[in-house]
This record gives sequence, C-alpha cells and structure tokens, in this order.
Amino acid sequence: MNSQKQKNDIILSTCIIYVENSVGGKVPFRVLADSGSQVALLRSSTADFLNLRKLKTDMSVSGLGGSNVNIKSKGDVHLADPTFNIANFIGALLSADIFFDILKDGKYKLDNGNLILRNTEFGYIISGNTSGFSSGSLHCGLITRDFESLNDTLKSFWEVEEIVPTKFVSDELKKCDEHFLKTMIRDTNGRFCVEMPIKDSDIELGQSKSTAIRRLKMLERRSVREPDTKDKYVEFLQEYEDLDHMQRVKDEEPGLHYYIPHHAVIRPENKTTKLRVVFDASCKSSNGNSLNDILLKKECEHQQDLLRILWRSSPEEDIVSYRLKTVTYGTKPAPYLATRCLLHLAHEGKHNYPLAVPVIQNRTYMDDILLGADDITTSKKMQRKLIGLMKDGCFHLYK
Repeated sequence: MNSQKQKNDIILSTCIIYVENSVGGKVPFRVLADSGSQVALLRSSTADFLNLRKLKTDMSVSGLGGSNVNIKSKGDVHLADPTFNIANFIGALLSADIFFDILKDGKYKLDNGNLILRNTEFGYIISGNTSGFSSGSLHCGLITRDFESLNDTLKSFWEVEEIVPTKFVSDELKKCDEHFLKTMIRDTNGRFCVEMPIKDSDIELGQSKSTAIRRLKMLERRSVREPDTKDKYVEFLQEYEDLDHMQRVKDEEPGLHYYIPHHAVIRPENKTTKLRVVFDASCKSSNGNSLNDILLKKECEHQQDLLRILWRSSPEEDIVSYRLKTVTYGTKPAPYLATRCLLHLAHEGKHNYPLAVPVIQNRTYMDDILLGADDITTSKKMQRKLIGLMKDGCFHLYK
C-alpha cells in the first residue's frame, strides 16, 4: 500500500569560514555551529590538511543528513553558508561557547514561521525545521498457503524462523563416554567404580617421589607457623583414611607409580568443610610430564597407583605412601567422571524417581544442587525422591 506522510527536516546552522593553513594561505571550510555541543571537534582529515598535531581520544559523533530546501533571499541578508541546503563535507564542529561568542544582533523569522535567520560574525546562519509533505511507500507483504487457521500460519512462521540448537560433541568426549560405559561397574552397595580414561601415546611418566617429599616438607614447615591449619589438615586426611578413601601401600611394590603433591585450601566461610586438601596432579615428574599430561600407550594394571600421595601427621614420624581410592579432584578426568556418574544414576532411576531425574540433569553444578517447586508439598516430595536416588549411588546429600 502507498501512503503520504508529513515529514519535518531539521536544518542545522552551518557557516563557511576561512582557515589559514601552514603556508599562510586561506582555505574555506564548512563548519557546524552547534549550541548544544559541549566540545568543539575537528575532522582528522581537516587536521591533516592544516598540518595540525593530533591527540587520540574516544568519542562518538553522529553524522549530518542532507535536505533540499529553497528559501527566497532577503535583500540585505548575507548567508554564512549560501549552500546550506546542499549536503557536503563538514570540516569542524563549533561548540556552544563558540556559538554564542559569534552571535550578533539581527534575527529574522521566515514566511513559514519555522526557519530562523540569525546574524553571526560570518553572516546569517539558518536553523529550524521544514514542514511539508513527502511521498513515501510503506510495504506490507504476506505469503500464504492453505492453512486451516491463523494459528497454523503463525506456527509455520515461527518454525521457519526458529534456530535449531546443535549439540557439539568432541571426539575426546565420545571416547570418554565409550570408556565410561565399557569400564564402569557398581559394587554390591551401589557405589560407582570407574577408571580414568586413558589415551594412546608414547609419552612416559618420570620419577615423582622426590618432588612429593620436598613439597610435603614445605607443607610441614608452614604448618609450624599455622598450628590450627595443621590440626585441620591432619583431621582431614585421617578421615580420608578412616572412610577408606586412601590406603597405605609398600614403597617397593612394582609397577607404574605417580606421587601427587598436596596442599590446603582454607575456606572459613564454608559451614561444613573449612579446609580441603587439594591434590596437584599437574606437578611435573622428572622428565617434565605430569599425570594430567600423560597419554599412556598401555593400560595400567592398577590405576590407583597413579594416585599415590605421601603423608605423615608429624615430622617425627616416617613418611608413608598412600594410594587414593576415589575420584581425585585435581586430575583432569575428575569433573567428567563425577558428572557422568550422576547422569548415569539419573538414567537408571528414571522409572523409580521421575521427580528427581530432571533435577540431577538440569539443576546440578559441581557438588551443588538447586531445586524448587510451586508449593511446599511438591518441593518436599522432590527432596525425598532426590535423596533416595542419590543414596542408591552412595551419594549422601547434606548442607
């Protein structure tokens, strides 16, 4: 359809001024006199032409549009810019303080009442808006098919516009999933028993025990200055052993070993675990490779021997080797393995715990779970189902 609408073009005040260049010649430039501008600006090309030094700054400046307006001249009026109605290059912007400095006595209102002539040091400037009619086209298009209802039409439109999300799965993640499904088992208590995903490579691990001994002694020297931290550290690893998360081993046992240094992370704001022992599986062995770097070319008969630590509760005791028996944070596959076990648990519990499954799938981040419902009854039911499902996997929730 076609439509005619009223259009108002704003005429901004421009002047033609003469600027002396570096060789003494006078060059004409069109400038915009803006009573609302807080700064005066000069185009970069104008500065280059005048051979002026420039300083860098960040500023946003809008452009000036062109408009064709015909005005009958007044006999004694000298326009500051006779070509004001022709779009052309603007060399500079005069700020408000300059604008009012160049004003002189003399002002005329033109016949249409909207345009005003003001006298300045450079002649009369013209400003205001032009009222008139301009023809333009408004387009409305509709592509139709034999739909039974308007709802079908709208549905078809949104289906065309919809961006279908695509889930990218890397080759590495595919191999990890295949390895998980191939090696994962559940013990008699329902606990997940997993293996770290191993990649094929010719890279080997070097000797790591000496570095672990050195880091342990550094930890002991620091503990002398922080006895409270030491007590919590001893308590943490004693609980680790009591829970059968680690076990003592003999140093002379054959096979591939990697000793992981460890240190404390203090979290006084935490209500449950104010100190956590962190295992540094990125620590380099003697040949420059760490457990997180290694890409083994063969299966390790006992993967727990790649998760050894050294510990003693006092410098007066002998250093003892331990083998970690749980998924150890600090190793690369730990976040994947922990999350993958939860997803597998949700998959197996989808029939008995339908309310808990979407919570594990969509409301779990690391070791935190956030859930909610529209009413207290449903919320408590979800909580009970979630606790039951997690207990089946030997995951005990608390806060």
